[in-house]
Amino acid sequence: YCDANIHRSGVKWVGKCGGGSAHFKVTVREGHKAFKEGREEVADEPRSGRPTTARTDENMNRVCEVLRSDRRLSIQYITDTLNM
Repeated sequence: YCDANIHRSGVKWVGKCGGGSAHFKVTVREGHKAFKEGREEVADEPRSGRPTTARTDENMNRVCEVLRSDRRLSIQYITDTLNM
């Protein structure tokens, strides 16, 4: 009972900041659940997928050069051509 009241009052209080949107409420609930289950860090967990280091100045320049030659190229063609 106590946890439910704390949760409800917390969602109401934080909801004022987020404008009451449904997505914001879901995010607050998920965060509350994670900390209740023992999470101690606020920082994001490591994610799967391509690292953000794939976006380098060199890669951006290479893509720009290809696009200057023909702006109608597909993303798939560009990535295949530049081995990205």
